[in-house]
Amino acid sequence: MKKPIKLLLSLTIVSSASATLVITPISSVGPVLPYSAFASSTDLINAGQPTLSSATVSATFGSVFPGTGINDGNYTNTTTHNAFFRSGLDFPATATYDLNVGVNTFGYDITSINSFMGWQGASSMAQGNQTYTIAYSVVGSALYSALATVAYSPFTGNGSNYDSMVTVTDSGGVLASGVDSVRFTFADPGLGGGVSNPGTVVREIDVVGVASVPEPSVVAFGLGGLLLLSRRRRL
Repeated sequence: MKKPIKLLLSLTIVSSASATLVITPISSVGPVLPYSAFASSTDLINAGQPTLSSATVSATFGSVFPGTGINDGNYTNTTTHNAFFRSGLDFPATATYDLNVGVNTFGYDITSINSFMGWQGASSMAQGNQTYTIAYSVVGSALYSALATVAYSPFTGNGSNYDSMVTVTDSGGVLASGVDSVRFTFADPGLGGGVSNPGTVVREIDVVGVASVPEPSVVAFGLGGLLLLSRRRRL
């Protein structure tokens, strides 16, 4: 559970989320696992990375497609490395990743988010559609702010090999600063009525970024406060 963190003086990192989002979707109905070169096993929320504090994922298709498949760094067609949210049962579905601010106390600058969905086999192609929102919170606050809405539905009907990848970036280079938690909320893609096993199969989600560094003016202000406090104590 994310807890608010109090920082001394005014050294609080403020979000720098920009309105100039760039959402780039691509899809494939041909080769198996076409986007393997883009998946990361060392991003901020990847399981086992020191930057990840905790992961909380709502109900999925039991142990067959566990929630741990979303951030395990494996872009494969193995059930244990994918998560399956089922229409009419698991939506709205959420996945929340709290970042480790024990060492990086100012949080993290998020530079890009990549999401991979799809499945190989005689099942619903709609499982590869991407319909979700991204929200984040910053160090010192328990509130989440909206970052992006992804609505990409290139697939209908039943099929065999189908995958999609969506990349979320910002034209300024940074999606948000001082981030200590990222939350994904998945919506039901629908497309029932003859389509087998409707829902969403999430292969992997990568959150890429670096530790945040406070602005020089913020550091100077904080140091100035310390000097003033020290001077008052000597008076």
